[in-house]
Amino acid sequence: MDSIASRIKFLRQELKLSQKEFGQRVGVSQTKIYEIEKNNTLSNLVKRAICSEFELNEKWLLTGEGEMYSDKHYNKEIELFIASIKDERTKKLILRIATLNEKGLEMVSNVVDLLANDEILNEIKKIKKE
Repeated sequence: MDSIASRIKFLRQELKLSQKEFGQRVGVSQTKIYEIEKNNTLSNLVKRAICSEFELNEKWLLTGEGEMYSDKHYNKEIELFIASIKDERTKKLILRIATLNEKGLEMVSNVVDLLANDEILNEIKKIKKE
């Protein structure tokens, strides 16, 4: 995707929106979306509307560099994921992990790896006994 037009078209298709639906979401006509995708021209007003509506990273939209979505988008996905967890202990654990510094994350990662390996070894032992 080497142009703003191709990135907008990619976004629109990823969201499974027609040009008309995409335009309605950002407050412009289907014709305007067609022109943007064809002519690679984008006003600041429409750019801001697209980034805001779809929580896009403006740098990605303009240059193709960086993450497609903004931190706000990912934060919302994380919030939805955490809200979907029924077990309160699991929810608390995830929230605590999210606040750890780099050293803490490394330590937790190592412990999880050890626990996972132990579980795998136990499963292998069970299979061998059968």
